[in-house]
Amino acid sequence: MTAAGVVTSIGASSERLRGRLGLIGNRIRRLEPSAEAYASASRFGFPPVAFACIVLVALVPLFNNVEWELRMQQGLYFGLIALSLNLLVGTTGLICFGQAMFMSFGAYVVAIPFRDHGINPLYLLPLTPVAGALGALVIGLVVLRGKALYFSLLTLGMAQFIWALEHGWLSLTGGTNGIPGVVVPGSLNAFSNPHNVYWFVFGITAICAAIMFVITRSPFGDALRGIRDNERRAEFTGMWVKRYQLTAFVISGAFAGIGGGLFVLSETSLTSDTLDWNKSTIILIAVLVGGTRYFFGPFAGGIFWVYFFDKVHQGSGVAGQMWDTVLGIIILVVALFFTGGIVGAVQLVLAYFVDLGHWIVRRPIRRAGPVLSVEAPEAVHLPDLATIVTSVKERVIGGPMLEVTGLTKRFGGLVAVNDTSLTVMRGTIHAIIGPNGAGKSTLFNLITGMYKPDGGTVLLDGEDVTGKPAWRLIKRGMGRSFQTTTLFWTLTARDNVTIAGSAVQDATFRPAGRHPQQVRQRSRELLARMGLESFSGITAQQLSHGDQRSLEIATALAVNANILMLDEPTAGLSPSETKTAVELIKSLQREHDLTVLFVEHDMEVVFGIADRITVLHRGSVLAEGTPDEIRRNARVREAYLGEEFPEEQSE
Repeated sequence: MTAAGVVTSIGASSERLRGRLGLIGNRIRRLEPSAEAYASASRFGFPPVAFACIVLVALVPLFNNVEWELRMQQGLYFGLIALSLNLLVGTTGLICFGQAMFMSFGAYVVAIPFRDHGINPLYLLPLTPVAGALGALVIGLVVLRGKALYFSLLTLGMAQFIWALEHGWLSLTGGTNGIPGVVVPGSLNAFSNPHNVYWFVFGITAICAAIMFVITRSPFGDALRGIRDNERRAEFTGMWVKRYQLTAFVISGAFAGIGGGLFVLSETSLTSDTLDWNKSTIILIAVLVGGTRYFFGPFAGGIFWVYFFDKVHQGSGVAGQMWDTVLGIIILVVALFFTGGIVGAVQLVLAYFVDLGHWIVRRPIRRAGPVLSVEAPEAVHLPDLATIVTSVKERVIGGPMLEVTGLTKRFGGLVAVNDTSLTVMRGTIHAIIGPNGAGKSTLFNLITGMYKPDGGTVLLDGEDVTGKPAWRLIKRGMGRSFQTTTLFWTLTARDNVTIAGSAVQDATFRPAGRHPQQVRQRSRELLARMGLESFSGITAQQLSHGDQRSLEIATALAVNANILMLDEPTAGLSPSETKTAVELIKSLQREHDLTVLFVEHDMEVVFGIADRITVLHRGSVLAEGTPDEIRRNARVREAYLGEEFPEEQSE
């Protein structure tokens, strides 16, 4: 066979192989449970499974297996500590490598007074959340100065520092010799009444888990999930992000402290070696193995770890000798194939059963909501143009809503904004235009508090807000959208708008209950106004680009804005959608008595909607005036180098 024939044969074989792999992939995808089956599994499958597991765990002592009882008891307090960590990792998006230090605070606050003064450990147990919370408060003020990876490294460094302190302070902690014989006298003595100790640990753990469940399902929990998804959007809904993160850090430390106290009561001894940074890593691994997206995931991971460690690491077989390798394989499998962890795998099995059951009875699964079209994934669901009725209310143009004077911003040797001044009158629609690189977005970021200016002042409704953080400006009545859409991506459209409405009122600090009724009602109204009412239960990342832009405007309006800052609001929309969006903005401006300041590249939009236009060029104001004045300005046409401007209409 010639070389050409060999190449042709190899090519044909490759094509056949790719075709077969494609068929296999399609078959695998067909076998995956439907989204509705997943939803049904979560709603109807999880509660009875979770209840059955809780009852089974509670009845472990009745099986009269001492080993199983001891391991499950360890799994309970370890699961509680993992659950406290997941408030940071899964709910807030903070990867912490120092959870063992909070555990140690609770453990030592029980063990040391018992050793030195003989105080009953039960009397000291209520101090464990206080010790954990105070320690977390002090440490949180340090580590939260770092972002992302630096936060994680700071927690690791602080954990090592705390361990070194506990390890070396022999007169207080006992170091590696530790504090032995920490027992509760009477009915909760771990040696004479192990069943009672088990049920006590189970009861405290259950109470703590119930409290944390309420917290994670509260407006405060919603706010933490929003911060996890997008800190910038959280700040632009009126949240002081660091304040929320520090609060979550303190709550996490408090429950980890309780877990440390239960650890001492269960093990009856304490040494510094059991509380080093390796323990923090193990806790984090347990959270990941159990499933960060699920409330009971950390418990499942904690219990799994205790049994797995005992059977494999402590065993005498090959697996025990290759413990580090086995552990690495488990982490890789979870990270690559089971990102939902143990509980995610349970949900997958339940979803398969739901699909199988509906296939057997041949009854279609009831869909939880509208389904986005696969054929038209970029469909935009703006309201019909005919239904947009501009308010008959007469516009009232008042004094200055926003005054910018001499604003300047330098990035090294580059002057992005140079001595820029503009005034936006109350009740008007004001546009900022200019060629690419003119400084429009930088000016927006200076006005809205993302950047601090090097010079100049910003007055919002007469108040000097120069350099103030964005969350303060939002509470003063400023709403903003971004050039690149910024939302809480894994949360529903309804949650995006509701969180914004609650945050600006500080209602997202509620640790229990629901968002205020008026906020939820206004969220429904805003979604309906933007044409998204039918998609309120769809996550933001599943919406089309155009719908995401609409949702971002609804989120900006939800903060009770007086001035709406829109950065290219029609970007990515078709001509017909752009026309509808323009009419919608005009209508919203009348209905809510808004002042609108927007950046836009589409000149038809600018000249069709703006009352006044400011033109930027190379960071400075080139011209300012009415649309007619800007049309006739020769300097503006020259700056745009031939870019299209709408011609002046003949009278």
